[in-house]
Amino acid sequence: MENFTTAAFRHRSLWALLRDDAELAVTLRAFFDASLDVAECAKRMQLHKNTVYYRIGKVSRITDLDFGNPRHSLVALLHVQEWAGTQKEHVGQK
Repeated sequence: MENFTTAAFRHRSLWALLRDDAELAVTLRAFFDASLDVAECAKRMQLHKNTVYYRIGKVSRITDLDFGNPRHSLVALLHVQEWAGTQKEHVGQK
């Protein structure tokens, strides 16, 4: 099976964002972990809801993904899961 990071359907701007902007990456992961519930995400991250709205909006603007669209959300979720897996690998190497 082909590695996800080299797959043809990889969303390049999202992958770059996850790789290069830890704050947005962690927020996006928490957003998916909270089932796309901004209030729950904010609670878990101990942030104001507006901060979460701002960050998710920024991800959307940078990547041109609409998280209200199930297909866009699925693509983003796959990327976030792959990114989270690479983070675990890096932590394990220390």
